[in-house]
Amino acid sequence: SIMDKNMMKGIIIGFMVITIGACSSLGNLIPNKFDNVEYGSLVRLGVIAENTKECNETLIITAWGESAFLEKYAKYTMNETSQKIYVRINDLVEELKDREDPTPAYCRIKWGNISKVVEEALSVSGSRQK
Repeated sequence: SIMDKNMMKGIIIGFMVITIGACSSLGNLIPNKFDNVEYGSLVRLGVIAENTKECNETLIITAWGESAFLEKYAKYTMNETSQKIYVRINDLVEELKDREDPTPAYCRIKWGNISKVVEEALSVSGSRQK
């Protein structure tokens, strides 16, 4: 009957919605595989952050280019957990980039914070299945 067909369609659609929702949640639990593009960009950013203490505008802009790249790249290639790491890194670099007349102490502390988060991300990224 028509009622049974409509009820069956409703059950199937409901099941599909639940399944799709569960799959998208589970996708965040599946670890990303090793990605040499991500890792290379992280290494470049890490070298800058680890070895820079001063308020060098060229290095700040270079670091921002890497962090903005990583955030955008992660948005379309990685799970939500990884994306959040790159948003966090880019936020730190943008704070440094956008600071007007930063003091040497501010730059030293900010580079240290950036370096710490990048090292954590390198550890995670480097340990992924290759």
